[in-house]
Amino acid sequence: MDRMTSSERMACLFAGKRPDRVPVIPHMEAFAGVMCGMSTYEWYNFPENAYRSQIWCQELFGYDGGKCYDVSSGIAGDFPGGEVVIPQEPRLSLPYASRLAAPTEADVEKLTLPRSIDETFDAKRILEFNRICYCNGEGVSVFAGSPTSVVQYLVGAENLVRWMIKKPELVHRLMRFATDYIYFLAQAYLDEFGPEPLGAGMACPLESNALLSPRQFETFCLPYLVEIFETYREWKIPITGLHLCGRHDKNLPIIKANIPFHGRTLITVGAETDLEYLGKVMGPDFILGGNVRSITLQNGTPEEVYAECAAILKKMKYFPGGFVLTPECTISYLTPPANFYAMLKAARELGAYDPSESHN
Repeated sequence: MDRMTSSERMACLFAGKRPDRVPVIPHMEAFAGVMCGMSTYEWYNFPENAYRSQIWCQELFGYDGGKCYDVSSGIAGDFPGGEVVIPQEPRLSLPYASRLAAPTEADVEKLTLPRSIDETFDAKRILEFNRICYCNGEGVSVFAGSPTSVVQYLVGAENLVRWMIKKPELVHRLMRFATDYIYFLAQAYLDEFGPEPLGAGMACPLESNALLSPRQFETFCLPYLVEIFETYREWKIPITGLHLCGRHDKNLPIIKANIPFHGRTLITVGAETDLEYLGKVMGPDFILGGNVRSITLQNGTPEEVYAECAAILKKMKYFPGGFVLTPECTISYLTPPANFYAMLKAARELGAYDPSESHN
């Protein structure tokens, strides 16, 4: 039985104290809509549906963390020439980029930032979602990148990797543009909400060692990540979470040595990154999170999900900085509800702390 509310649990964790149990943050998106009988089109295209579905799912399952919303591949539609489709059929399907804004060098020369969020595809929907959160007394989430992901949706991953080798100055130009786009969004949020309700998270899937070498990461990505952390600190927007999707083992020492983190930060990783190694590199000042495999959640049995969560909790429950049980990535809308419940059941039964253990 939980002894804390979700808000109390997360506040306790970020304060450096031991909560009643290991929190569970599911990175929930369209799964919540499907649980409420919505099609993926109804969820992705209408932010009010996304918000309403997560109210019901959070009450139903009792998971932790705030509400989230994004259109898969949606950034591609935020620039002239880019186009994103949210399919109405089949009933369950992901949005996709049908056209990129700058697939050629000549197109890169024509790139311009939006004049306002109203001109965008993805950002205006996210802002609408955050307005709903704000009106309901909840925090507002600001996009912090990564710039590499923005560039992917401008030029495509193949062009990005090829140009890193053949046209490095062009890549730096694109990374500058993407970073300025991130600042454009942050400034719009500061103008509307002020800094007090704002918080930010950053995700780094393209920086994975499966795609980029550590040298490429250090040359093309790291300077802009460092700049964003420094700029957001100056603007009083705390970056409290960093998600490292894929294998980042060789990047971790670089990240630890160079990123100017904003105090206690939740670092979540994919199943390819070993959690114990993550803890060894990052140290006890960080909260760690991970990393139940998506394939187990989507295709396994509840018993298999429970067993995988049990193995993770056995290793990481007593990590000195605190631990959060999470899927390795956004939970798929095809995940059986019982499998997601098995994850929470494991956290409640195997991730509970003795009430006398009030501190890490």
